[in-house]
Amino acid sequence: MSRGNRPRKAVKGGTDTSGEELFVIRALQKEELTPGKLAPSHSAAYVPFHGRECAHRDYEVLVADCNLEWVKCGSDSEKLPPGSIQGGYTKDGEPLYIGRAQHRDSVTCGKVRWSSKTCYLSWGGQEHLYQTFEVLTYQTIDLD
Repeated sequence: MSRGNRPRKAVKGGTDTSGEELFVIRALQKEELTPGKLAPSHSAAYVPFHGRECAHRDYEVLVADCNLEWVKCGSDSEKLPPGSIQGGYTKDGEPLYIGRAQHRDSVTCGKVRWSSKTCYLSWGGQEHLYQTFEVLTYQTIDLD
């Protein structure tokens, strides 16, 4: 996808301060496939990377028609929630998960590095770090 476009069934990742819905994306930043956000009114998607908010015109939008759920966790959590969705990877191969956190008057999606138990968000040209956040998970259905 590109230039603010999003497909049907795009996964909602939050809302910005104006109330506009934000959607989960990922984009290649240097050698890292990095989860981030799409605000359709913008002509780009954004990912957090090395202290900055990086704009991308080419990106992938997460699309799903299944049981997804945002699960609270953070620096005091012992384990990554079951079914956590990997949205990318670092240049060293570390998994990056899809996360979100409250930032000012918005809920913004970004990446989670479980090795540091931190959610990284992009906002206002900068990268912001949060120790309390939610991770996107796939919930299975028990048929018994």
